[in-house]
Amino acid sequence: MNLRTVNAYFLAFGLAAMIFLSACSDPISAHSPIFKILFTDDSTAFRGISIGEQMREVRKKELPLDPEHDDKLGVSYLVPIDSATEMLIDYYSDNIRNERSQERVASIVANISLNDEVKTAQLYSEIQDYFNKNYGIYSGSYGDYSWNAGTRLTPEMEVRLLLAENKKGITLNFVNTRPEYLADSVAFPVFNDTLPGHVNSE
Repeated sequence: MNLRTVNAYFLAFGLAAMIFLSACSDPISAHSPIFKILFTDDSTAFRGISIGEQMREVRKKELPLDPEHDDKLGVSYLVPIDSATEMLIDYYSDNIRNERSQERVASIVANISLNDEVKTAQLYSEIQDYFNKNYGIYSGSYGDYSWNAGTRLTPEMEVRLLLAENKKGITLNFVNTRPEYLADSVAFPVFNDTLPGHVNSE
């Protein structure tokens, strides 16, 4: 084996090791482009935002997006993903319990309209696997899974993953499950199949 061959071998080995270490240090990098819009790191926070975080941080982290709606109940954003996909996110606050300057995120609801059954099924499975890895045992069945989870900011939290009836959309819900917060909770939004991407409350 000559010196050039040895150098080529070590170069190839070094590149492979760098790729492996990069994937290990950033597990999100192996996921689909849409998934990376939902989860920007491996902390399980949605778009870098956690239940219990101050609402003012939501407005900072969602820049440069402008809110679709912003009032005492919370703030909403419409996130265009590609020509066929968009996401409506509602960050609900605990404003009933805190002054506006101190309000925190009590619930996050994200409705993702993919308008394609295959892409929706792929993303649904990808999110399910991610939640299984991070939250453990789930309850429910395909199309409506939930996990009992918790974070440093919110020790009691439920995460829910739903598939729209038309199988072309996904709803994610993160909610503080402490009794005093559930008493003030809002109706859970669901997809309206007659208006793709539109949500109603039932």
